[in-house]
Amino acid sequence: MREQLQALGVGEGAYDTVITSGELTRSYLERDFQGQKFYHLGPQEDRATVEQMDLFEVDHADEADVIVATGLVGRDVDAHVSLLAKAAQNRRPLLCANPDRVVRHEGKMFICAGAVADRYEAMGGPVVWLGKPAPPPYAASRHFFAELAGREVSASEQLIIGDGLATDIAGAAREGIASILIEHGVHHADFLAQGIEPLIKQHLAVPDYRMEFLRW
Repeated sequence: MREQLQALGVGEGAYDTVITSGELTRSYLERDFQGQKFYHLGPQEDRATVEQMDLFEVDHADEADVIVATGLVGRDVDAHVSLLAKAAQNRRPLLCANPDRVVRHEGKMFICAGAVADRYEAMGGPVVWLGKPAPPPYAASRHFFAELAGREVSASEQLIIGDGLATDIAGAAREGIASILIEHGVHHADFLAQGIEPLIKQHLAVPDYRMEFLRW
């Protein structure tokens, strides 16, 4: 993540720490599934999330005690149904390390692990959401802020910036934290086609502020 931020022009002097859903996923696995079997669902570049832990990797989802979803294998969510059907039937937990359904990168849209987790949940499988808008990243942030400031940092002193209504903005609202929605992001095409109001109604998430691009 630090390398990605650097590539975007955000140097290390611009932040104090980086908390990722991948790190939260590792912590969850090490705490609750130590010594057990896991199946990794995601691309090769996400392997850092599951490597060098006291768990045993298996080749098939139905052999695992837990499934770790960091992304898709390919780009077709439907192709994952047969892969996960038996695990869902056996109610094996799926840890979703990236609740985004889609992301926008270099002008292109990519389907993410959140879309697979939605399908798994619809199949009857239990899902543990470890990124926004679920509580774990906010709890981790509050803990870091308290250590940095030497006191509890209230929600009124925080600000969440993101481009996803269902994740960034919805999570901010649940935590009582003000938010800025970046319009030139995952919803950009929809904004151009229909404006923001239908999307706010769809996701039940209202940003406090809006910016076309993130500038600082």
